[in-house]
Amino acid sequence: MNTIVDGHAIAHKIKDTLKKDVVKFHTPIELSIIVVGNNAVTNTFVAAKERFASDIGVVLTKKRFSESVSSADLISYIHEVSERVQGIVVQLPLSAHISNKEVLAAIPVEKDIDLLNKETFDKFVANMGVCIPPVAGAVLAILDEHTVSVAHKKIAIIGQGKLVGLPVQKVLEARGGDVVMLHTKTDRNIFRKTLLEADIVVSGAGVPNLIQPDMVKNSVVLIDAGTANAGGSVVGDIAHACAKNASLFSQTPGGVGPLTVAILFKNLLAASE
Repeated sequence: MNTIVDGHAIAHKIKDTLKKDVVKFHTPIELSIIVVGNNAVTNTFVAAKERFASDIGVVLTKKRFSESVSSADLISYIHEVSERVQGIVVQLPLSAHISNKEVLAAIPVEKDIDLLNKETFDKFVANMGVCIPPVAGAVLAILDEHTVSVAHKKIAIIGQGKLVGLPVQKVLEARGGDVVMLHTKTDRNIFRKTLLEADIVVSGAGVPNLIQPDMVKNSVVLIDAGTANAGGSVVGDIAHACAKNASLFSQTPGGVGPLTVAILFKNLLAASE
């Protein structure tokens, strides 16, 4: 049976649980989102977070800076706001002249619910943190919702970045998966052979329609965590035609994306305890 993942429906279940949990806190939970510039795509992502916060009863404050803002000014604001909020998100991308590393490092570890601060990410890798990178959390939510076992399965992950590849590798290996990491410059023969042998494929390369039906086997589980703009539309790494091969397919859009927001707020509540 070919099942298409409904990320919105899974996110809604998480939202209902978080809404019940929020009322158990004696003081309001507040999230600060820092935005640089006025990018339409960024605004869409921020709006999704604002809606989710409102739905579960979390206070969200948004601070927008001009594109010319300095790294020092952003860091100063992070230090200021960290005194009163439980979570801080710096919405990426930032302007080219801003030091992402310095700005993200300014977020206190216990309030870095996106896990973009190096120290926070390293704690996650060492199994010391209470939060999970949102994309990795979204992948686990999809697998759990559809009762997909990872143990002893052959898993191919495309992309080796800190947003998708590395955290997904960490959580799937922790569940006993046999993970092989690939990237867009992997030898094409090795790339195809690994994909064809994989029971589960997770892709976060950001290359439109990188994976085609002849590159995956029947009954494969496909999770697309890649996003790219193609002709004004958001598309993923895995061609939708691959659905005919898949037992389970989380497509872009509508799969991982809605869940990353839900996991972000799940992290916020964990950080607030």
